[in-house]
Amino acid sequence: MFGNANRMQSEGSFTGLRRDAKVLLLANRQYDRLEAASVLLSFPGDFLETPSGFSEYANPLTISEETLGFDAPVQLEKSKAFGAYFEALPQVADFVISDTDLDPARWGERRIIVLPTLDYLDEKTQQSLVDFVAGGGCAAVGPKLPELDSLMNPCTILKDAVESSQGKWFVVKDGDDAASVLDQACTAAEVDAVRKSDARLDVVVHADLADEERRVVFVANPTAEAIEARVELPFEADKATELWSGQPGTVQGSQLLASMPAYSINVYDCSLKS
Repeated sequence: MFGNANRMQSEGSFTGLRRDAKVLLLANRQYDRLEAASVLLSFPGDFLETPSGFSEYANPLTISEETLGFDAPVQLEKSKAFGAYFEALPQVADFVISDTDLDPARWGERRIIVLPTLDYLDEKTQQSLVDFVAGGGCAAVGPKLPELDSLMNPCTILKDAVESSQGKWFVVKDGDDAASVLDQACTAAEVDAVRKSDARLDVVVHADLADEERRVVFVANPTAEAIEARVELPFEADKATELWSGQPGTVQGSQLLASMPAYSINVYDCSLKS
């Protein structure tokens, strides 16, 4: 298996591939720091798990539920908001994950920034979001529009921009609405979704930095059942070759068809239709 994997990576020039995802989901490190500071009892251990089963990481079992002067405990609410985005995004678009410590200069590689926001947000981050949207990007934030900066001083840069209705702003006020709001954001930003016949499938598209007419598509079936997969890709392909086996894949325009055994991964080298 390892020999085949090495061959596939070498012959397929995988080092020149990059995720062809237009959506960037950011974890909010400012809220993560509050979460870490709110831990009431820690369990130091090896490899993040102690013999008792408790994790070294902060989690709802060990975090204070105090509101700390906010309407609700930000240290707990932040995980709910991020989780809602994380669960909803696979239904509407391919995406990559980073955090608010990522240099905003790199946001320009994407069309949509998705960021959980609550009562406060660093002034620089607020301004970076406003600049991103002003430059033609799209942003999905919420469930709250912050009115404070990270030092708890009044700061409504983001709130004022969203309420001005200028630019492509989308607010997810409730986790149940995340999928529909994010779908609207993708439509506004002209981000084509990867549609799957079965929601249990995982599909990831990579672009070749040296060849604009090439895409490499990973299709994974992480379940114990075989799945007849039909994947609607954001491009039309002339042909596809499954790199593990070397066999031709079945493509019909923008649709990729595959019989996926349980716990299997297919990797397709696709040539775009000119």
